[in-house]
Amino acid sequence: MNAIKAFHDQPHEVKSKLYTRAHDREGVIYTSNYDLYRTNAATWHDSLAVWLSPEKKRAEEKEIPEICRKELLAWDLHSEKVAEALLESLSEGLEPIPGALTINIGDTIQTMSNDNYVSVEHRVLAKASKEPRISVVAFFNLETESDINYFGPLPELLTPDKLALYRKFTMPEFQEGFYSKGLNSKSFIQKIRL
Repeated sequence: MNAIKAFHDQPHEVKSKLYTRAHDREGVIYTSNYDLYRTNAATWHDSLAVWLSPEKKRAEEKEIPEICRKELLAWDLHSEKVAEALLESLSEGLEPIPGALTINIGDTIQTMSNDNYVSVEHRVLAKASKEPRISVVAFFNLETESDINYFGPLPELLTPDKLALYRKFTMPEFQEGFYSKGLNSKSFIQKIRL
C-alpha cells in the first residue's frame, strides 16, 4: 500500500509520462476515470494499472515505475499463488464458509459455476478522511479479446435436475457489459440469465 501511495504522491509531471486514455493499451497505464466514455455514471479515481499477465500484455520490468516496482512484482508472485489455490478449491467444490475471508470471485465464476458460487455487488462506502483512499487489487481475467471462445455454465455441473441458468457469452461481450453498467453492477448477470 505504501508503494502505491508513494506513486500517487509523486508530482503530476512524473506521473503524466504514463497517462493515457487508450483502453487497449498494455504494460503500464496511469489514468483517471477509466470508464468515462463507456458508462453513464462517473466513478472518478486515479488508477495505476500494471499488466503482469498474460505474457503478451505483460509490462516489461523497466516500464514499471521504480518507486513501486519491487513491491508490485512481489505482489504479483504472491497473488498468483493465492489465485491458483482459490481456483483449485473452487474446482473441488469447496463450499463457502460463513465468516471466512471474502474473495470477490466475480460474475464470470458465478456463471461458470451455474450459481454454485455467487458474486457480490462491489461497493465502497466513502468515509470522510483527510487521506486519500488507496486500493490495491488483482484481476485474474480470461482472454478478453477473442470472440470465438464462449463461456457459460460448465457442462460437468449441469444435470437434468440442474439446468443451465445462463446462456454462453464471449469475453468481449462481458467486457462491454462491464464497462457500460454504470453503478448497476449486476446488469450483465441479469442480461445473460436464461
